[in-house]
Amino acid sequence: MKYALIFITLISHFIIGQNTQDGRPYSLDNNIFIESIEVEMPKLDIDQLLEEDYNSPPATPFRYGYKFNVDFSLNNSGDWIELNNGDRIWKLSIHTKDAYAICLEYDQFYLPEGATFLYIMMKKI
Repeated sequence: MKYALIFITLISHFIIGQNTQDGRPYSLDNNIFIESIEVEMPKLDIDQLLEEDYNSPPATPFRYGYKFNVDFSLNNSGDWIELNNGDRIWKLSIHTKDAYAICLEYDQFYLPEGATFLYIMMKKI
Protein backbone atom coordinates (compact mmCIF):
# COMPACT_ATOMS: atom_id res chain seq x y z
CA MET A 1 0.00 0.00 0.00
CA LYS A 2 2.82 2.38 0.92
CA TYR A 3 4.56 1.79 -2.43
CA ALA A 4 1.32 2.30 -4.35
CA LEU A 5 0.86 5.71 -2.71
CA ILE A 6 4.43 6.73 -3.59
CA PHE A 7 3.93 5.55 -7.19
CA ILE A 8 0.65 7.45 -7.54
CA THR A 9 2.27 10.60 -6.14
CA LEU A 10 5.19 10.40 -8.56
CA ILE A 11 3.10 9.57 -11.63
CA SER A 12 0.53 12.32 -10.89
CA HIS A 13 3.04 14.94 -12.06
CA PHE A 14 2.89 13.44 -15.54
CA ILE A 15 -0.90 13.17 -15.55
CA ILE A 16 -1.63 16.69 -14.29
CA GLY A 17 1.27 18.50 -16.02
CA GLN A 18 0.84 20.59 -19.11
CA ASN A 19 1.53 19.01 -22.46
CA THR A 20 4.37 20.71 -24.28
CA GLN A 21 5.84 20.10 -27.69
CA ASP A 22 9.21 21.19 -28.94
CA GLY A 23 9.23 23.18 -32.10
CA ARG A 24 10.10 26.36 -33.84
CA PRO A 25 7.64 28.88 -35.18
CA TYR A 26 6.65 28.28 -38.80
CA SER A 27 7.66 31.83 -39.69
CA LEU A 28 11.25 31.20 -38.57
CA ASP A 29 11.59 27.85 -40.31
CA ASN A 30 10.24 29.33 -43.55
CA ASN A 31 11.96 32.73 -43.42
CA ILE A 32 8.70 34.66 -43.14
CA PHE A 33 9.16 38.08 -41.59
CA ILE A 34 6.07 39.60 -40.01
CA GLU A 35 6.29 43.33 -39.43
CA SER A 36 4.76 44.02 -36.06
CA ILE A 37 4.08 47.08 -33.99
CA GLU A 38 5.67 46.59 -30.60
CA VAL A 39 3.53 47.01 -27.49
CA GLU A 40 5.55 48.96 -24.93
CA MET A 41 4.59 48.22 -21.33
CA PRO A 42 4.86 51.04 -18.78
CA LYS A 43 8.25 51.53 -17.13
CA LEU A 44 8.38 50.29 -13.56
CA ASP A 45 9.85 52.22 -10.65
CA ILE A 46 11.98 49.40 -9.22
CA ASP A 47 13.07 51.50 -6.22
CA GLN A 48 9.42 52.13 -5.33
CA LEU A 49 8.59 48.42 -5.57
CA LEU A 50 11.58 47.51 -3.38
CA GLU A 51 10.46 50.09 -0.81
CA GLU A 52 6.95 48.61 -0.81
CA ASP A 53 8.41 45.14 -0.31
CA TYR A 54 10.66 46.33 2.53
CA ASN A 55 7.68 47.90 4.32
CA SER A 56 5.28 44.99 3.80
CA PRO A 57 3.86 43.21 6.88
CA PRO A 58 5.80 40.23 8.29
CA ALA A 59 5.17 36.86 6.59
CA THR A 60 4.11 38.57 3.34
CA PRO A 61 5.16 36.35 0.42
CA PHE A 62 8.07 37.60 -1.64
CA ARG A 63 7.11 39.43 -4.80
CA TYR A 64 8.85 38.04 -7.88
CA GLY A 65 7.28 40.28 -10.48
CA TYR A 66 4.75 42.97 -11.23
CA LYS A 67 1.48 42.12 -12.92
CA PHE A 68 0.07 44.41 -15.60
CA ASN A 69 -3.56 43.69 -16.37
CA VAL A 70 -3.99 43.98 -20.13
CA ASP A 71 -6.53 42.90 -22.71
CA PHE A 72 -4.51 41.71 -25.71
CA SER A 73 -6.37 39.46 -28.10
CA LEU A 74 -6.28 38.22 -31.67
CA ASN A 75 -8.83 40.90 -32.52
CA ASN A 76 -7.38 44.00 -30.86
CA SER A 77 -3.60 43.65 -31.01
CA GLY A 78 -0.76 41.98 -32.86
CA ASP A 79 -0.46 41.49 -36.59
CA TRP A 80 -1.77 38.79 -38.96
CA ILE A 81 -0.21 37.44 -42.14
CA GLU A 82 -1.98 35.08 -44.53
CA LEU A 83 0.11 32.44 -46.26
CA ASN A 84 -0.39 31.27 -49.85
CA ASN A 85 -2.03 28.05 -48.63
CA GLY A 86 -4.64 29.98 -46.60
CA ASP A 87 -3.04 29.42 -43.20
CA ARG A 88 -2.59 32.47 -41.00
CA ILE A 89 0.10 33.49 -38.53
CA TRP A 90 -0.44 35.98 -35.71
CA LYS A 91 2.41 37.85 -34.02
CA LEU A 92 2.39 40.03 -30.94
CA SER A 93 5.56 41.81 -29.78
CA ILE A 94 5.73 42.97 -26.16
CA HIS A 95 8.59 45.03 -24.76
CA THR A 96 9.29 46.13 -21.20
CA LYS A 97 12.33 48.35 -20.72
CA ASP A 98 14.83 47.03 -18.17
CA ALA A 99 12.73 43.94 -17.38
CA TYR A 100 14.60 40.86 -16.25
CA ALA A 101 11.85 38.63 -17.66
CA ILE A 102 8.33 38.71 -19.08
CA CYS A 103 5.72 36.14 -18.14
CA LEU A 104 2.35 35.80 -19.83
CA GLU A 105 -0.77 34.61 -18.03
CA TYR A 106 -4.03 33.84 -19.82
CA ASP A 107 -7.56 33.97 -18.46
CA GLN A 108 -9.03 32.43 -21.62
CA PHE A 109 -7.12 30.23 -24.01
CA TYR A 110 -8.54 28.15 -26.86
CA LEU A 111 -6.77 26.60 -29.84
CA PRO A 112 -8.92 25.13 -32.60
CA GLU A 113 -8.14 21.70 -34.05
CA GLY A 114 -4.91 21.84 -36.08
CA ALA A 115 -3.68 25.14 -34.59
CA THR A 116 -0.31 25.46 -32.86
CA PHE A 117 0.98 27.94 -30.30
CA LEU A 118 4.69 28.75 -30.10
CA TYR A 119 6.43 31.72 -28.63
CA ILE A 120 9.89 33.20 -28.84
CA MET A 121 11.45 35.32 -26.16
CA MET A 122 14.00 37.70 -27.65
CA LYS A 123 16.12 40.27 -25.93
CA LYS A 124 16.73 43.61 -27.59
CA ILE A 125 20.33 44.72 -27.78
